[in-house]
Parts: sequence; structure tokens; C-alpha cells
Amino acid sequence: MKQFCQWGFQEKDQKLVEKILVEWFTSGTLENILLQWENNSPKEIQIERTSLNILCYNVQGWGSRCLEVIDIAYKVEASICVFTEAGELWNTSRVPHFNIFHQHGTNKSGGVCVAIGKHLKGTRIEINVENTVIIDVNGLSETIRVIAIYCPAGQIMMLEDLEPYIIENTIITGDFNASIKEWGSESSDKRGRNLKKWVEKNNLCYIPSTLHSSKRSNRNIDLSFTNIDEVRGETLKMGTSDHWPLLITCENVGFDKNKMFPHVNWKAYEAILTLLQDFWTNEQNRGMQADEWYMNYVRFLAALKVRLTQWKEKEKFRPSLPPYLIQKLKELKPKKSSGFDAVSNFIIKRIPPGYISCLVNRFNTWINEHRYPDMWKLAKIVTLNKLKAGIPRCDQTRPISLLATHSKLFEKIMLERLRYWAETNRLVPADQSGFRPGCLLQTRVLSIYREVKNNMTVNIPTLAVYVDYQKAYDKVWHNGLVVKLNRMGHP
Repeated sequence: MKQFCQWGFQEKDQKLVEKILVEWFTSGTLENILLQWENNSPKEIQIERTSLNILCYNVQGWGSRCLEVIDIAYKVEASICVFTEAGELWNTSRVPHFNIFHQHGTNKSGGVCVAIGKHLKGTRIEINVENTVIIDVNGLSETIRVIAIYCPAGQIMMLEDLEPYIIENTIITGDFNASIKEWGSESSDKRGRNLKKWVEKNNLCYIPSTLHSSKRSNRNIDLSFTNIDEVRGETLKMGTSDHWPLLITCENVGFDKNKMFPHVNWKAYEAILTLLQDFWTNEQNRGMQADEWYMNYVRFLAALKVRLTQWKEKEKFRPSLPPYLIQKLKELKPKKSSGFDAVSNFIIKRIPPGYISCLVNRFNTWINEHRYPDMWKLAKIVTLNKLKAGIPRCDQTRPISLLATHSKLFEKIMLERLRYWAETNRLVPADQSGFRPGCLLQTRVLSIYREVKNNMTVNIPTLAVYVDYQKAYDKVWHNGLVVKLNRMGHP
């Protein structure tokens, strides 16, 4: 135990190891202690029934809203997601812990995606109907069928083709581009009246929502129908698409979820293995048969894990840090320079994950409030002399602004998302090298050299314009920049 105390364990860990060692030495035989430890698991694990949530959202282009969509799906705890108008970039980003089923659309902005949580099993039903995905979902209290549809405004709805696929426990949801006054729109149109007749013909019920789904008008065009009892809909005021998301909750259909989760004290586990190592070495040396020794050894490892496992009741696992944030923390250089807040990269890289998780919540708060914290607008200015010798004038110095380190982390995350959006939507010219990773100034110089050389070969003059924007950052028209980003559909 002297060696154990030198390891610097906390008092509670020391007491736990001492207790287990007492059990080990007082059990009499190896069989007794292994049986005792194996029976340490709880006799009954609490299970709770969770209602099924289905998210239906016209994303208006997956490439520009994938991160937003993932965030909404996790916030509403959706097990099934239906994304309409996914576009051609549907495969550029995946929803973590979901399996994706996709069907191309009739135009570049069409297409349907259905995401099934990996705790469920989705089986695709092959169908030769455009903009339609049919999935049978197992792993629930009852097997259900989800039919996801996107009907562009100028396309005839081929509803009759779906009739053979409507079975018991079917949910049909999507963007129908059809209006019915009784279903939340200001007026009815021809598509809506035809859709209503078809719904009544197939003994389906409309799932009422709490608000019209279109942001540009008072039309409710994202509709859902089912033949399942106790299903309700809720329109969510979330997202930057021109449609509001719809959340469908099935009260009578759900899945079982453990309320208790195991927590293993791995630190104590390693300590006990180290302290009892001599026992297994001696058992081997005294001539025990190899197979018998191995079976006891493996059983010992498993039983000790069970003994050191505590079952705790939690609503869900504590969320881990987002992968992109972990990557940005790793990329931070361990510099000790700091701004006004006196917090350096060196300090941030040593902050426990719990603090960073709280910081992420604050980041999200500021984004939702559309503001930049005032304390991040303060900078410590250090001026460097541009001259090799002599006392410089003010315009002959180069200032360095030491900003708050947390603001730099926030900016890196925002820049990565903005760059991803711009490049996936082909907004960045291929010839641009500035402010792009993996692109060098030498590349542009070489391209200019080749252009000049090619023109000289065919005796064509080359016109070059060189522009140097003095204090370019200070001259940016910020309001105009925001307007341009909004017009380009920036989320």
C-alpha cells in the first residue's frame, strides 16, 4: 500500500482499492472472489420509453445548411429526419450517428434525404418514383413506414404511384407545394384539392401543425399524413431556410432507452492490476495448465471491471466536445503572449473539457443574439519599427494587435464554416490564393508568368493591373458586406 500511496491517488480511490484488496485476500479461493465480483452488476436496469420524433425540413440546399440542420436534429432529439430540396451537395456532409438514404431530384435543387438514427434499423423500399424515398424502420415498439416526398411547384404529383406502398403504420411527409385552407393555408389551390381527395381516398389523416411552414407567404406547404393514432405536429421557429421545420411526435410509437449508464473507475482498475500482477506470475510459474490459467486470467479481467463499475442514473450521456472544436484546440500554438484578458493559448490548451463545453454554450448564445462581445473588441497594441535603423514616424510602424484568445478561437470556427459554405457553393474563384489554405503566392506568380509567356508565343500583349489597397481592412463597408452575404444565401 506504500507504493499505492506514492501514486498520488485521491482518498476515495485509495479507500476503494483497499476495500477490493481486502475482498481479494479474504475470499478464500479464486473462484469465490470471481463469483462475488461477477454478481456485482445491477439485477435490474431502469428502462424508459421514449416517443418517436421525426423532423421534416426543407433545407433549401444541404451544402449551405448542413451544420445548422445537424444542430436542429440534435436539439429536438429526432430519431428520423426527412430533408427535402437537398440539392446536389447532399453528400458533402453527413449527420453523425445517422444512416442516410437519398433520392436525386428532377432538378439541381431537388432531391430527398432520409436520415435514420443508428439506434434504429432502416430498410429501403425500392421505388421508381422521382423525389421519393420509402423506408421501413425497425427497432421501435412497432415497425413503421416513412414515405418522404418533394414535389416541385412545376411538377405533376404522381400520387397514384404511391398507393401500393401505403400499409399499416405509414407516415407520409414532405414538401408538396400544395395549399388547403383547412390545413393552415390562406386559400386552397388545385394541387391542394387533388391532394386532399387522395388523402381521404387512402384513409389517411392530416397531422396538424402549429404554424404555416412557408416564411415567404401564409401557405402551409410542408404537410404530413398518417394512419397511426396519437400523432401530433409542431412547427419549429428555427433555421435559416425559407421554410420552417416540422417536428412530428408519435405518442404510441417509441423505443426503449436506458436511464442508467455504467461508469468504470479505470484508474483504480489499473492500480489493482499492477498490485496483483505477482499473483498471476506465480500461478504461471507453479505449473498451472496454460488453458486453465488463461481462462482464469480472462475471467479475472472481466470480473474486476464489473466490480469497479458504478451504474448512475442520467438523462443522457454528457455531450462531448464537438470534433471541430477539439481540432481547433489542437491547432493552437502554445504561445504565452496574451491580450487584455491575460489568457494565452498556453492556458487554454490546459483547460479541462468541462470549461470548454461551457464556453461552447456561450459561443452559441452570442451567435443566436447576433452580436460580438464587447470585451473581445479590446486589443493590446504593440508597434514594430519598419525601418532598419532610426526613429520611425507613426506611418513607418507596423502595429500588432493582441486580441482575446477566446475570440481567435471563435473566429477560427466561424471562418472554417464560412470557407466551407463559400467553396462548396463555388463562390471562391479558382485563381484566388489569398486567405485560402494550401494556396501560395508563388502559385499565382507562376500562373502570371505562364500567361505572359503564352501570350508572347502568339505575339499578344499582356495587360496587368496591380492594386494595393492601403488599410484595406479598415475600409471594408461592413453593412454592405452583410447585405451581399445575405443575398448570396449565407445561413
